[in-house]
Amino acid sequence: MGRKAKPLHQLQLQSHGSRAVCYWRSIEWDFGHWDAEKDAPTPEASLRFRQQLAAWQLNPAAGFVESGNRFLIELWNDWVAAVPSKRPGDVRRCSLLLFGTSCKPGPYLRTTVGEFGKPQLAEWRDGLCKLRNAKGEPRFGRFMVNLYVGFVQQCFAWAEERGTVSEERVASLLRVKKAGDQAKAPVKRRGVVWERIEATLPHLTAPLQLAVQLLWLTGARPSEVLQLRAESIQRKGTIVTESGTPVDLDKHGVWGAALDTHKTDGTDYDRVLFFGPKAQLLLAPLLDRSGPLFKPAEGVRLKDKIVGAAHKRNDVYDARALARAIRRVCARLDQLPWSPYQIRHRVFRLVQTEHGRDAARVFGGHCVGGATENYAGSDLNTAARVAAAWG
Repeated sequence: MGRKAKPLHQLQLQSHGSRAVCYWRSIEWDFGHWDAEKDAPTPEASLRFRQQLAAWQLNPAAGFVESGNRFLIELWNDWVAAVPSKRPGDVRRCSLLLFGTSCKPGPYLRTTVGEFGKPQLAEWRDGLCKLRNAKGEPRFGRFMVNLYVGFVQQCFAWAEERGTVSEERVASLLRVKKAGDQAKAPVKRRGVVWERIEATLPHLTAPLQLAVQLLWLTGARPSEVLQLRAESIQRKGTIVTESGTPVDLDKHGVWGAALDTHKTDGTDYDRVLFFGPKAQLLLAPLLDRSGPLFKPAEGVRLKDKIVGAAHKRNDVYDARALARAIRRVCARLDQLPWSPYQIRHRVFRLVQTEHGRDAARVFGGHCVGGATENYAGSDLNTAARVAAAWG
């Protein structure tokens, strides 16, 4: 026989690191923060513990009862720590919009979970739509507003699975409608012609010049090119993807780099960048070393001639740094600005004209066929053939 459960009147909160917990029926129950200075649970944790004891007296098998007195920021921080996001930067910005900082508190810094419901989430959504930048333009588009609202909904859904908020509260939050016409309408991206790109290149740092040229020759997303490392590029033989799909590089006359992280890595689809003869000429001088191909430290800034991407020196460039550098160059040259993604759109159009729509899609890393085609490698081999001809 198992050990008899401790009587309810003997249960007490105890510290487990920075958390206030108790053990009941061989389970550790977390009730919030433990005050290290006072060596006691916080008032919020004590209140939640008393509420839970009352629920257990009625039903010893009851799960967590919802605590409306817990601060929303506590629930949010627990969710962020427990569920790693593929968009950590956006989660951090969402947190600032909700809670602000110690110097500039946000609208919900002192809001409890019980005070935050469907009206509050809808009001916050509308507030994001009304925010303006220095030029008086809407700060966020529909995608970003709906992304941030989705983060809050995911947080509460996660808490509902753990029994810390009610199913009814989560259901009401999920009924909050997406941002519509009140948010900034998405900008329709148009391709940028090579002549405009070529005029910008001499004014970028050497690493960014190379990155822009590779974007044109590969049709890749900026983040895919900027994450490249010398050791990840295979120049001969057969490249084998994570799902086991082989591609003969020598047969197609290309080099390849299988990406560990990419936009579609949540699916069974593999993402491989292929480099044709033109791209190989650009890459060859950089492959005798290891590490990132595009290092900000190597982007020497020449006054009035070269525009860098960031003031602080990070290990690698990111897509925002590249876009920022291009905008600065265009402003300096008094030219219409363009973005790195416009290169991808233009390349898609040109490759589609020469090789067809499906070939353009697989070349850019879009899934076209079903699972059978993906596992058979037909998509990747088509992408390699297009790369040999285009880049």
